[in-house]
Amino acid sequence: MKRSFGIITIDDDKCQGCVNCLMSCRTEAIRISEGKAGILTDRCIYCGKCFRDCPNYAISAQAHILQDLAWY
Repeated sequence: MKRSFGIITIDDDKCQGCVNCLMSCRTEAIRISEGKAGILTDRCIYCGKCFRDCPNYAISAQAHILQDLAWY
């Protein structure tokens, strides 16, 4: 099961609750609950450190292309 937190997505099937993401988060936006990571979106600054440090590739971010951000 995948859960979205803003542009960050966590795949619960891949998350092992290893706390690498929690330890690397500078804003303390990550919590581990029932063995799975979760993001406090009011604290997250979307720096990408959590998904770069996840050894199981459980955390990802949705990339936007310029056309997605264009004003119509």
